[in-house]
Amino acid sequence: MINEEFIRSVFNIPLKCFGHCDKEASLRFVNSKTLTACVTCPDGYVSRVIMYDAEIADIKNFLHSVGVDAKDQELRVATRHPWDLATDATLREVYWTQNYRRSSDGNPQSLFICSKCSNFFMQPLHSGSRVCGNCSN
Repeated sequence: MINEEFIRSVFNIPLKCFGHCDKEASLRFVNSKTLTACVTCPDGYVSRVIMYDAEIADIKNFLHSVGVDAKDQELRVATRHPWDLATDATLREVYWTQNYRRSSDGNPQSLFICSKCSNFFMQPLHSGSRVCGNCSN
């Protein structure tokens, strides 16, 4: 059965933060019901958002709800087959990898997750804050 526990057992391997820092990143579930997770570093930078057993429309809606206007070319679908998972299940992953839209100052708006309330928020890539606007007040 595909559930959070199964996904953690297969995919929660140490990763490096991609595009933000050199710290270790990890898989963090943000909604167990919809099997939505993200890969984040300790600073809360979201390298990737992943939805398991989902469709492209599902992740586009989720990203839109957290302030990201994802382009179709930024979204990917992967199928994990039983021989990859050592189980009878086939798992479909839909994922978005944060695309750094270059700004003139080299500090583009990026997606983070608040270390206090776990809400998503946008801030400049190099701002250094680990909390959203609501929690910083």
